[in-house]
Parts: sequence; C-alpha cells; structure tokens
Amino acid sequence: MILKKYDPKELRKLGIYFIIILFILNFFILPLKRSIEDKKIIFKNWQEIYFKHIKNIKKTEKNSYQVLQYLFDKNMTIFEIQEDILKCISQLTYGRDLEMLNFELLEPIRKNNITEIPIFIRFRGKPQKFIELLKFIENQKKLFIVKNLEITKRDKNLYFYVTFSAFRLEK
Repeated sequence: MILKKYDPKELRKLGIYFIIILFILNFFILPLKRSIEDKKIIFKNWQEIYFKHIKNIKKTEKNSYQVLQYLFDKNMTIFEIQEDILKCISQLTYGRDLEMLNFELLEPIRKNNITEIPIFIRFRGKPQKFIELLKFIENQKKLFIVKNLEITKRDKNLYFYVTFSAFRLEK
C-alpha cells in the first residue's frame, strides 16, 4: 500500500470543496426529490380519478341499456306514438267514472338523442279513477311521465289537466 502524505492545506481545500459540493447537491437535489414525490401523489390522484371515471362509464352503459327498453323505437313516427298513447288512455277511461274531455298534441322536444313527445289531456271524473289511471300508466312497458298536473273543481266535478310525456330514441 502506498500512502501519500497530504499537505494539511490541501486537505482543508479538499474538505471545503467536498462541503461545497454536498451543499450544492443538497440545495438542488432535495427540491427535485420533493417535486418528484409531489408529482407521484398527483399521478396517483389522477390515476384514481381515471379508474373511477372508467367505472362510472361502465355503470352508465349498463344503466343506459336498461333505460333504452322503456323508450319508443325510432322506427315509430311521433304521430304513431301519440296515437298509441291516446288509444290506450281512451280505452282505460271509456265506461268508467273518468271521462277524457279533449286533448292537444303538443310539439315534440328534441334533445340530443331523445325526443320528448308531450300530450295535453283534460279529464273529468272521480279522483280514485284518475289515480287508477296513473297507476296503470306507471306500470306500462314504455316510459310515460306526468310532466304537469292541475286539478280544479267546478260544478261538483273534478277536472284534471295533465301533460303526459313519452320518449323516443333517435339513434
């Protein structure tokens, strides 16, 4: 082994250089290390959000398939859908204590891939029969909603003003 003797001044210089190098490394490396740790945390958060988003998309696809069975088919015209609804309701009210006075076929409302088909109908009769009608409509294969309902009383009779909406898939 060959040992060289170092001059104490050179050792002091080397020590100072070494401390300066460590200080510079400490000054630049630690912030970079913290930055990398912060970016790892941000990445994990984005990854978690991404997986939740994918899960929600799959869930929505399943739910949308279930909802599609309640919509009218795009092959049916709006008039055919309105006709089916009116025929069904008039058959239910015929010969009962609920009379369909008149109706209005309102303009369809197109939204994205679905068309809302509103129908305004006026009834006169007993509330129990009207509730039976609503229960029957609720149990239909296709989706009908009561969008607006107004009840008035005149001449010992109750009048029901209802806006029903059905929906048709456009795609």
